[in-house]
Amino acid sequence: MNELIFGEGCIEGLSQLLSEFPDPILVVCGARSFELSGARPRIEVQLAGRTWDRHFVRTRLPGFGPAREAISKWRGDKPGVILAVGGGGVIDIAKLTALAFNNDQTPLDSSAGFDAAIDVVAIPTTAGSGSERTPFAVAYQGTTKFSIAHESLRPVYAMVDPTLTYSLSADLTASSGLDAIAHAMESAWAAAATKESIEISISALGQGWSNLQEVVERPSPDSRREMAEASTVAGAAIAIAKTTACHALSYHLTSAYGVAHGVAVAITLGPMLAFNAGVDESNVSGGRSPEEIRAVIARVCDAIGADGPAAALTAIESKLRSLHVPTSLADLGIATPDQIAAFIESVNRERLANNPRFVSPGDLGEILGWVA
Repeated sequence: MNELIFGEGCIEGLSQLLSEFPDPILVVCGARSFELSGARPRIEVQLAGRTWDRHFVRTRLPGFGPAREAISKWRGDKPGVILAVGGGGVIDIAKLTALAFNNDQTPLDSSAGFDAAIDVVAIPTTAGSGSERTPFAVAYQGTTKFSIAHESLRPVYAMVDPTLTYSLSADLTASSGLDAIAHAMESAWAAAATKESIEISISALGQGWSNLQEVVERPSPDSRREMAEASTVAGAAIAIAKTTACHALSYHLTSAYGVAHGVAVAITLGPMLAFNAGVDESNVSGGRSPEEIRAVIARVCDAIGADGPAAALTAIESKLRSLHVPTSLADLGIATPDQIAAFIESVNRERLANNPRFVSPGDLGEILGWVA
């Protein structure tokens, strides 16, 4: 189950929602975002009379290490529910904490064999990750990224209150918004996409793309609401179809170079769209036909106002420039052959396999060359 509760002020109903769950309550929240978003006073007043404790997340990358840290500081009975309040990384750590409470061993390379996680209620303070809608959690071990998938990781409730994003800086708004757009694009063309997920993806893409510039440059309650909705709808799409090569390429940029996740994903969106548009019978991946994939990519182009893949490549690069985010690897300090080789070696194969066109190491070098 994943019930969405959406709208300005919706978190004022948290106390009633939490009445479904026994004490104690563990609140996993961002060390800064919990306060800056305005979530802290609005949530803590509703916990009056309940037995609860709070764990602040102070790490940049999610993983079982931070989850175990949260558990090591916990005292008393096992939580009846975990309340996740923050951006995508915080929500992922809350999910991993919920899983780790019920599993002594947490193999990073497998989703099999896990006992169900403790229930999670997710309240995002950014508009981008969509983690409040998915049964996945990112887990880093060092600089290596793993994707943990388990149905019990899907939050039982997603409370999306756009007012919690009002305090986001322009940089965080841009990065998180680009992540939502990437989710919408990738889930549309993904090998695992369904008719249902494609329609969800295209809807989220059009909504997110048309509002991103305004919400970064001239944020208003309306634009904040539109981006929050686009983000959570895109999250519902990737819950079905998952992400593809752009995400597979992004994790090294984040773990090794500290690039904000949404920016790391967006930098290859244009090149991957153009690459995937060249799909044919000789290189198609998954069960969809080349014609189906090209038709979906045409819809993606149309959703961003581009007349075909070449124009979409230009439109995406122009969007990144207008948002003042990096558009090339050189902008990110990646320029040497060794750095490019390490980048290619690091690519997450699971997400790469969900790309609609087969991607070889040579293809990766060519794609990265477009943004060199």
